[in-house]
Amino acid sequence: MFWAAQVALARVGIRRSEWSHPALQASFVNELIRRRKLYPALLGPHFNRALQLRLDADYRLKGVSQKQASQAVRWAQEFVTTLAKEASHGTKDTDGN
Repeated sequence: MFWAAQVALARVGIRRSEWSHPALQASFVNELIRRRKLYPALLGPHFNRALQLRLDADYRLKGVSQKQASQAVRWAQEFVTTLAKEASHGTKDTDGN
């Protein structure tokens, strides 16, 4: 999801040499879902929740359950598939490519 969101933002001319996970998630939601309405609103909560589960898995003692991990994988598949479909429908970046 992290890399797919970076590509989606870059396609509309929003590029950074380095992204933090929270900044990328916020930029994706604010710019591509809320402002430009390029992607379904449901992707925002999925992206946010997947980030939270990743943080829980990596940094918190409670970790995540198998059920939560499976859900995160489904969200990631939906997220990447949706972004790939949009890219294949001819969305041009700001350079016209």
